[in-house]
Parts: sequence; C-alpha cells; structure tokens
Amino acid sequence: MKCVKVVVFTLLILFSIKSGDICFGFEIIKPESGATFHPGDKISVELKTEATEILNGVWFYTQKMSESDFDFVPPYIFEFTVHPEFTGIETIVANGKLEDNSIIESRIQINVVLPNNIVLDKLMVEPPKIYLSKVPEGTHGAHYYVNKQLDALGLYSDGDRREITSSSSGTSYTSSNDEVVTVSPEGYVTAQAVGKAKVTVSNGNYSATVDVVVKPYGN
Repeated sequence: MKCVKVVVFTLLILFSIKSGDICFGFEIIKPESGATFHPGDKISVELKTEATEILNGVWFYTQKMSESDFDFVPPYIFEFTVHPEFTGIETIVANGKLEDNSIIESRIQINVVLPNNIVLDKLMVEPPKIYLSKVPEGTHGAHYYVNKQLDALGLYSDGDRREITSSSSGTSYTSSNDEVVTVSPEGYVTAQAVGKAKVTVSNGNYSATVDVVVKPYGN
C-alpha cells in the first residue's frame, strides 16, 4: 500500500487516514458507490486491499440500518439484506485495523428505492400540531423552544410502514408563512415570529399539514 506522508493542520479526510499518512489501496469495490437497490435485496460488499499492509481485520457497518460484521481474514466480504421498511440513501463503511492499532477507512453510499409496483397509500406526520416560542436572541436555553423536528411515516401498498422523513425518500416541506416559521428540506421547523402557520408535508400524490403556533417567550 502506497502511503504519502502529510502534515495535517485541520481535519481533512482523503480516502483513509493511518497515523498521519494518507493511504491508498484500501477501498470498497463492490457495490459501486451510487448503486440503486430495493428493500429486501441482498447486498455483498467486497473490499480491495494491497498486500503491503498487514490488517488485523476489517469492521463493516451500515450507518442507518445498523448492520455490521467483523472479518478477520481475506477475502474481506460483508453480506446483508436491505431492511424491508428502509428507503433512502445508506452509507456503507469499512474500517481496517492495522498492526499498530491505527485505522484506515473506505465508505460508499447506495440508494434504496421502492419497486414501481409498491406505492404510497397514506402519509402520516407527527406531531400534527406544534407549539413554539419566539425567544429573544441570547436567551439561555432558547433551543428548547424555537425548533421542532417533524417525522413523516408512509403506509405502502405492500403493508409496510416506512420512515420517509428524509428528502431522499421523496418527501418535501413547505411553510404557509416563512415570516412566522421556516422549515428545512429535512422537516426541521424553526420559529421566526409570533403567529400561526401551517407546514405542508408532501410525498408523491399525498400530503399532510401540521399546525404551528408561535407564542411569545414565557407565555
């Protein structure tokens, strides 16, 4: 494995890091980053390593589906099944442990989408109504009152309920009055001024609304 010595003054991750070295030749080669899969698909993750580095094993894991495995000897392969209820972007990570206990890393992202024959039947959003406060700048504990994360859940034609809060699942958010509340692409609602507004949550042909009330701080 060819390593180039660098001096790191800020947090910089390029490919993988080994004790201050940037190392090449440790990478996930299957599946390709950006590949598309469906819920229920079986995925085989293959890792390419160069023989000049001696590994004491590789830990594979997925960030959202919480699948993991440790492989002690080559060939380093990680197999798992996509959760039936999961859709969206998933990150697959491989961490290699070297003889000096330092770690090198490779990661890819895959996209999980539903087959065309599975469609959304109902969209549900929690909570259906939220109360926030307009808090003066610099007020201690302001973050407890001015923000709220919405959660979107979809009931699909195959009978499964799927968490579809993320924009990567096709869900979008709009506020009826941005001067009162704003909402991020991921459903994070923030109070801007005292008043009332509605947040519309949409996915495909379905939508749901959430009533938002912003009160003066302390009321």
